[in-house]
Amino acid sequence: MKKFIALILAMLMVLALCACGTTAAPAEKGNEPAASEPSGSEDAAVETVELKLGHPLAPTSSQHIYLQKWADLVYEQSNGKYKITIYPSSQFGEARELVESLSMGVYDLAWCDTAVMDFLVPEINLINMPFFFDSYEQLWTALDGAAGAELAKDIEEGANIHPLTFFSLGARQIFSNREPVTSLESIKNLKFRVPELDLWINTFKTLGMNPTPVAWSELYNALATGVVDGGCANWEYISQQKFYSEAPYILESNHFFQCGVPSFNLDFWNSLSEEDQQMFTDTCAQVAAEQRKDVQDKDADYKAAVIADGATVTPMSEFADTEEVYKRYSEGLWKDIVAAADADDLYQIMLEATGRA
Repeated sequence: MKKFIALILAMLMVLALCACGTTAAPAEKGNEPAASEPSGSEDAAVETVELKLGHPLAPTSSQHIYLQKWADLVYEQSNGKYKITIYPSSQFGEARELVESLSMGVYDLAWCDTAVMDFLVPEINLINMPFFFDSYEQLWTALDGAAGAELAKDIEEGANIHPLTFFSLGARQIFSNREPVTSLESIKNLKFRVPELDLWINTFKTLGMNPTPVAWSELYNALATGVVDGGCANWEYISQQKFYSEAPYILESNHFFQCGVPSFNLDFWNSLSEEDQQMFTDTCAQVAAEQRKDVQDKDADYKAAVIADGATVTPMSEFADTEEVYKRYSEGLWKDIVAAADADDLYQIMLEATGRA
């Protein structure tokens, strides 16, 4: 019996040893699953480039609203690679300061008002020539075509700035408190508010007015107190600032079509890939077209509101001395501006674009 029990115990020990021998060995290191390693098909995280764009206009302006739309579109089209933050109300400086800072590379991106760029790019004054463009259509035909391409070269060479597509700042209209503006005689010797800029002073001297420098912020009071008898502004400001309540006679002169343009420092622009340059160019062109239409639509609304409130508006087509006005400028101030900028080639392109050649 004792032998039988010993035999049973021996058999149990053998079975236990066999069971221990069948325990699974640890997997070799080379066969371990690599779940924590990134798949080769996954994209690396995109690093966002932060860009800041300052401008001097109000956050309620059409220009600010559409610059923000452009920033949003850039972020979307670049898949988050570029994020543009818009800073209105001169947070980064006044209009001229922005141009100068962008030129020197203080900023990579900024708003450039064409009215203040002539200290670096005298050719820019050709698009500010009074009474040169008859309509928005003429203006955009020139700036979106050969004239704009030539001007862009001048801006790059003179200012170290690469402009994108021009936005609209509206067209200026003449207003007076003396009588309806229907002829040169009706504005002769009119005390007319101007900034202290030669282009403006010479523009209104040519019309026989008496240009009187007054700060923009003081214009309404100057009209009310008789310091000046007239001035000019776009339809938005004529309506919103109530200039027509003191000077109710308005000539729809469109003598200055004002523009601004989102622009890059040229060195930064040249550091971008062609793909990114095209993305910025295309998105800006898309938004600028929408912004231009917005300004024109609002022009019509502001004009209608001013007329409804009692102002008298004379279209340029009903101004008695239109031919004399064009003659004075084409034989005088336009030639002076072109000569000062040494820009005969650009002038010829612009004449062709507007059908004046």
